Order: sequence, then C-alpha cells, then structure tokens
Amino acid sequence: MDTKKMTMAWLGGFLVMFVLGGIWHNFVMMDYNMAAYAGVNLPEEEFSLLYIAIGYLIISFMMSYMYPIGFGGGSAIKEGLRFGVMLGIFLSFSKAFIFAGAYKMPLDANLYDAVYHVAELAIGGIVIAKIYGLGGGNEATTETESE
Repeated sequence: MDTKKMTMAWLGGFLVMFVLGGIWHNFVMMDYNMAAYAGVNLPEEEFSLLYIAIGYLIISFMMSYMYPIGFGGGSAIKEGLRFGVMLGIFLSFSKAFIFAGAYKMPLDANLYDAVYHVAELAIGGIVIAKIYGLGGGNEATTETESE
C-alpha cells in the first residue's frame, strides 16, 4: 500500500467531510436540529468540536485504508461514489434506527441525518478515490482516464 497516498487521502477525506458536516449541521439544518434534538443536544459549554474532529479522523482513516481493498477498477469518481454510498448506508441508517430506539431522538430527524451522511461519505469517497487515482492505491497503476 502506498502510505503517502493513503495519508493524503485520509487528510483530504477528513477535511472535506469535516467542513461539509460543519456547514450542514451549523448552518443548513441548525434550526431544524435544535428543535428535533432539543431533549438530547448538549449545552453549548459542553459541546466538543475535538470529539467531532476525532470521529471524522477515524472515519476518514478507515475509508482511506479500506478503499484500495474494495477498488473495483472503474473511474475514481464512480468507484469513490460507490464506496462512499455503500459505507454511508451501512453506517448511517443502522445508527439512525439504533439511536431512535435507544435515545430520545426522533426517527424522522435521524433518517434525514442519515441521508445527509450518505451524501457526505459519497463525496468523501470521491475525494479519497481521486487522491488514490485510477489505481486504487496500487503504486504500479496511475490514472490515465479522463473524467
């Protein structure tokens, strides 16, 4: 495995998903989320951006590590999108139902969030795939296909 590409994919995926998550949750859906999760949100003084960043570092690392393993040989955009969507569905929809069942979190809000996270991981998957290039992390192959 090309450690340099993996590190660049990890940090690129982290940066894109972390920024998208911040925009989505703090601007686009802020009012909705404040109302939907009123009984569960932490008070502002207990909110931890550090923990959120650590979570995004973990998911982007795992995506960067796993992407070359599941690379199917298509274009970086197609493969990254496929990879990100699949991972997003596995992680986000299962979490939506678990959280709705275990916490005072409404299912509809969790499902909206799950749909967002599928899109977020799809974009993160594309970024990771583009950094790896067509070779999916294989150093012997380089991206020559135009997209």
